[in-house]
Amino acid sequence: WAVYVVDIETGELLFVNRTLAGYYGKSPETFVGKTCWKVLMKNRKAPCTDCNNKEILDKTGQPLGVMVSEYNNKWLRRIFEVSHQAIKWSDGRLVKLTIATDITEKKQAAEALSESERKFRTLFNGNDDAIFVHRLKEKGFSKFVEVNDVACRRYGYTRSEFKQIGPDDLHTLKAKKWLARNVAKRADLITHGKIVSELEHVKKNGEIFPVEISSTLFDCHGEQMILSAARDITDRKMREKERDDAVKFTAEQEKYALVG
Repeated sequence: WAVYVVDIETGELLFVNRTLAGYYGKSPETFVGKTCWKVLMKNRKAPCTDCNNKEILDKTGQPLGVMVSEYNNKWLRRIFEVSHQAIKWSDGRLVKLTIATDITEKKQAAEALSESERKFRTLFNGNDDAIFVHRLKEKGFSKFVEVNDVACRRYGYTRSEFKQIGPDDLHTLKAKKWLARNVAKRADLITHGKIVSELEHVKKNGEIFPVEISSTLFDCHGEQMILSAARDITDRKMREKERDDAVKFTAEQEKYALVG
């Protein structure tokens, strides 16, 4: 903590601890007896316009209590959470006790996290695939904890509705049977961290469509989570069927030609 005590009326510094003095590369003694705004602020030619010396006293001049604020010291390039309180000094006069906690790294970390979350949200909702996030369970599936906008539009559920259901609620009976036969897929996910499967999904309105699901295992604050991207492969399946039908038709024509 950086601590200083200043005379409320004159602005004279009565006490400065080593932590505060250290920010300026000086010893505490060099500050005592000096005017606060002249030594704690850079290039100031007058008292601070936002000084709260009077705000910590009531109308009768008595202490109001602790006032807490956040202060960005551009000279030191540090951000502080500052508490101010009027107290009686040893000689009986009222002084301001200020205790400042350096929260620069905390603020920077919070801002970095916020920016990271913003970028993630942009990528999350800017993806063309439906994306689902849910916790890993030893058996079965847990409910969704997050989905993107595409999932809501494609499947017909609201985000709150999605959080009341899980992956198995999107699987058709055919998909459930396939998953039951291929339990090794879950082991592959845990071992390799990623799997790709083709299944059938069902929308809220009952419409069934084929999907390719890429599932990735990741850690979130010590908890194993699964992020799945479901791609609608209806068009791809139609093209594959058309190609297979064409190959089958050609083979049959060649067979008939040989017979004829």
